[in-house]
Amino acid sequence: MAHKAPGIRMWLGRLPLVVLMALFVVTVACGEGEEAPVASTPEPQQQQGTPRILKIAAIMSRQLIGDAPIEGMKVAADLINSAGGVNGKYRIEIVEFESEGREERAASLYRQVASDSGVIGAHILATGGLGARQVSDEVRLPLIVAGGVEAIDVPVKKFVFANAPTGELSAAAVNYVKDKFNAQSIAVLHLDTEYSINTIEAAIKKRASELGVRVTRVEQFGVSASDATPQLVNLRNTNPDAYYLESLNPVGIINARTIGIDKPIVAEQWLSNPAVARACGRACEGVVWVSHKCIVWEQLPDNDPVKADCRTLVTNYQRMFPGKDFPLFAVYGYDAVNTFAEAIKRLDKKGQPITRENIAKELESFSGDFRTLHGTIHTSSTDHRLIGDFKEGFTFMTLREGRYILVGPVTHNAPKFLPTS
Repeated sequence: MAHKAPGIRMWLGRLPLVVLMALFVVTVACGEGEEAPVASTPEPQQQQGTPRILKIAAIMSRQLIGDAPIEGMKVAADLINSAGGVNGKYRIEIVEFESEGREERAASLYRQVASDSGVIGAHILATGGLGARQVSDEVRLPLIVAGGVEAIDVPVKKFVFANAPTGELSAAAVNYVKDKFNAQSIAVLHLDTEYSINTIEAAIKKRASELGVRVTRVEQFGVSASDATPQLVNLRNTNPDAYYLESLNPVGIINARTIGIDKPIVAEQWLSNPAVARACGRACEGVVWVSHKCIVWEQLPDNDPVKADCRTLVTNYQRMFPGKDFPLFAVYGYDAVNTFAEAIKRLDKKGQPITRENIAKELESFSGDFRTLHGTIHTSSTDHRLIGDFKEGFTFMTLREGRYILVGPVTHNAPKFLPTS
């Protein structure tokens, strides 16, 4: 059964939540905020037979990205605890902190949560990851960030890990039009944000160059723009074989349909956010993008490596949050908690103490023996990217009659890291 893009509130009331996310996602704060001492005292001993509580901090902004990442974390914690905890000894508790969409506040909160000796790790989605990274050598609290930019974990910082792909989410679109339509040229319209310029545009240009696809022209438009027609006319005048139109502000795709552009249009996984898909409406039907498989898990073949885990997440999300449609960003929170839990499980089996230092070491020791919703994980002291082969976690999809439809698998060899300069 196809996964329906659910109804949303009025466009002006809901879209800014995700639009603002793009504005903040790559802002690096100069200030570090108020300092708080890092706890050095050991966790008090639990009574024999009583599970020890281990806290994982969620540092993010509900007003910018909604509840999805925290809800994903809560689903993972609930499943772990319902099964008796990690190795029957440790229960997971999610503690929430509001970053207000500000890098400097996220860095300050990262310091603050580290003063609680019961906190063994933190997760940040989007805003805040770069700010927290700046102080991580001092704070020394394991941190998993879903930020979508290479600067989160490159170069490596001892306590900072990333569990989201970066430019491949855009670059894969070039592979699609090349393979499907033998496109020799592509025109690009993206937002005028730092993320769009430094990640989306750079990744598309790099992949196009590798595939021999000519980028005919690049245009920009604002996150709150109500019309991108002039930019689209400029793109159309270059007569490209395909168009990449960033969808976070879907007015670009809407305007493209209005002026009669009928060449293939590709985008990025912003369209997997139901608010964006609904705002775009029929104009986005037929647009193809790459996104996480959990959005269309029911349409995956039974032998797909992440289908069963996607089923577990989605069905338990619906159990815990009845009446809510499954959101894309829950995937990242769910994976972060399960990854911390796996590190704790391994340390416990080896008889090693559950310390922040040991957890960080364990997070960089996966050798293809652990799988998340992002695939089979390989890490090291020089590789803190907690994702597997791009093909494992992502697929091409589109919209048809308001429903998410699986288009086909990713078949190209996508690099784990995608440096663009």
